[in-house]
Amino acid sequence: MVYHESKEFNGKVLTFTRYGEWTDICCLFFHGFLASSDFLPPDADKEGSCVLSFDRPGVGMSDLIGEYEMEDFFSLIKDVLKEHGVSGLHLFGHSAGGFYAQVFAEQNKGMTRSLTLLSSLPPLNCSETEHLMTRDLLKRRFFITKCRPIARLYFLTTAYVVNKKIDKILDGRIAQMAAFEQSIYKANKEIYKDAILMSITKRAKGAYLDAISLFAKREHPHIDPLIPVYVWNGDKDETTTVEFAQYLARTYNAKEIHIVPGGTHMMFFAVWHDAAAEATGTGE
Repeated sequence: MVYHESKEFNGKVLTFTRYGEWTDICCLFFHGFLASSDFLPPDADKEGSCVLSFDRPGVGMSDLIGEYEMEDFFSLIKDVLKEHGVSGLHLFGHSAGGFYAQVFAEQNKGMTRSLTLLSSLPPLNCSETEHLMTRDLLKRRFFITKCRPIARLYFLTTAYVVNKKIDKILDGRIAQMAAFEQSIYKANKEIYKDAILMSITKRAKGAYLDAISLFAKREHPHIDPLIPVYVWNGDKDETTTVEFAQYLARTYNAKEIHIVPGGTHMMFFAVWHDAAAEATGTGE
């Protein structure tokens, strides 16, 4: 079962999606940039653990709270976890959500049972990863940190274009995917579509504030070496390259790294069940 829920705090609402019934050890998924909490397979809990996915502030139906740091978002999540007796987490993060997951794992090592990075970004404003930054990431960081009015205009424009041309945009993206990804996305196109549209509600201000949080100056996370780390990336991913995946695997001494032939940046949806089974120990 898929449940859409919310938590009120100081007159504001944080929304999240829950897959399956509450368990004491859950899977916590951090969605990517320009995505939202519903961007998982409808049977995401098939491996037996409850799966939770939270909309970041201003995304989906979550209220805007102004500029925020990752820790502010984590505090709200932990209030929900405490309320439902969750004592342990298998962390998953896709793309920008992978960076959130890395920081969460560092700050909550007592709760973290594993960390799975799915086509994950490394830290985006940190001296240790400066050599990894692509031209596109450097450009985005410059506008977010130095030219915010232009960045805000970019997000407003993006919201307008996406709302007008969403089907054409999705068809183009799916056409570029490997066959194994295409079949999954064609069958779940409405989930893909809704995830993107929900990411740009409120004239994309939530996405803009998410970008500010992501590009804030931050030291590299240091994750407890006892936490098993799993890295997944497609070899055709042009957003988070194989070099990113190899760097993260080395840095966190990953237990496994999977470089999937033909996989693109949206591969996580197609490999979710394999990744979840690996992390939770429910695979064959």
